[in-house]
Amino acid sequence: MIQVFVGLFYVAISFILWTFGGYYIFMAIVSKLIKKKYLYDEKYTPLVSIIITAYNEERVIKQKIENTLNLDYPKDLMEIIVVDDGSSDRTSEIVREYTKYGIRLIRQSVRKGKPSAINLGIKHARGEIIIITDANSFFERDVVRKLVRHFSDPTIGGVSGRYEPKVTEGIGLGDKIYWKIEKFLKERESNVDSIIGMNGNIAAVRKNILETIRLKEDSVVEDFELTVEIRKKGYRIIYESEAYSWKLAPKNIKEGIMQKKRRSIGTIQTLMRNRNMLFNPKYGLYGLLILPSHKLFHMLTPFFIICIYISAIVIHLNIDSIFFHYISYLLLIALLYSLLSIVIPGKQTLVILPKYFLMLQLSVILAWIDYLRKRYNVTWEKAESTRDIR
Repeated sequence: MIQVFVGLFYVAISFILWTFGGYYIFMAIVSKLIKKKYLYDEKYTPLVSIIITAYNEERVIKQKIENTLNLDYPKDLMEIIVVDDGSSDRTSEIVREYTKYGIRLIRQSVRKGKPSAINLGIKHARGEIIIITDANSFFERDVVRKLVRHFSDPTIGGVSGRYEPKVTEGIGLGDKIYWKIEKFLKERESNVDSIIGMNGNIAAVRKNILETIRLKEDSVVEDFELTVEIRKKGYRIIYESEAYSWKLAPKNIKEGIMQKKRRSIGTIQTLMRNRNMLFNPKYGLYGLLILPSHKLFHMLTPFFIICIYISAIVIHLNIDSIFFHYISYLLLIALLYSLLSIVIPGKQTLVILPKYFLMLQLSVILAWIDYLRKRYNVTWEKAESTRDIR
């Protein structure tokens, strides 16, 4: 019987080592050996529609509109559409002040969520390329040019820009490290096939693809689902690190868990809907390796960690092995240090990382509970500190 726990330990530890080490090394090597090249034209300037989704965004919508109006792209080739998803504050009133500058306001009388707002915006959009963004996300001036140049190649279906959180304090420091790691992976995934998922703050897609796919209006995380659907149709999704956007990161653990739990629920939902793509060579390296390693395995990580601890304890108590004794002590020290990091103040990486990692794993566990109990919906509770623009 004890051999079962020994086997479980090695399987779980191998899983963790691959997810947080092996996959990164593999992608770093493979992306140098295999590069799916394509051509793009710097002068390519199609008609672009920027869709800004908003719900009760009176604190930031003015800054967002002005930021978008100042983008470096021909004004006659860019339209800006704000879709108000049933706001009860002054969001629509503020947007109307900018209609004289060509801003188009579309309002849903009842809040239905971001996928519904995007679908509504697409119906009214004239652009060949649709750029989807949030009201509290801000662009560098050359973002549109950097994104759309890739669509001169007909094999490209979607392009995601680089998002970085603007950190002021607290748990957001962990977010900053997280997105640096994501940048590393997405650059390499983009080289060999497609990125795991576009970022809903800065995502560009061909309109004809969006019309064909049509976002499911119960999607909790529409950007990931949209990426999967585009790849399923045979198009590539590229990462453009020079197209830069930012928004404020959450300042406290409560808001951080809320955001991460929601994204985890949406990730689980999309993986379950598209489980036929997992480990499927029909979809290239995206289905065979990228989708499982970058998404599925992260949704299983807390359970494998629990398996490691349980199996190590059982083995420690039943086998006289110096190796497993040391492993048990190291695991205990790691757990105590991680728990202690929650109450330790400071901005040092050795304090932030274990705290952030614990928050991620707790968020995933809570997400599975809510997903299995069907205790979630498409609308969201905002992290108010991410709207504190000064």
